Amino acid sequence: MIKPERAKEALESVLTMWEYKKIAKDVYGNTVYAAFFFGEFAGYRYRRSNQEIRQLQKKLGKHVGIRRWIECPEELVVRNPA
Repeated sequence: MIKPERAKEALESVLTMWEYKKIAKDVYGNTVYAAFFFGEFAGYRYRRSNQEIRQLQKKLGKHVGIRRWIECPEELVVRNPA
């Protein structure tokens, strides 16, 4: 069990394991994020909105786990030239 004085530190370390940075759009106009796990690139992701989560819960049931972040194939990422 984590001691109360260490709880904040433990929570911060979990929250910093994954980082997401908005980087581009896909070919359909959806926002794409770059995912980093402990600072190393881990792929591209979409972020589901609360509305999408509710729609899936309605369709699949509230007891089914629905992920907020989903994979985006690299071929769909459109980068704007700098």
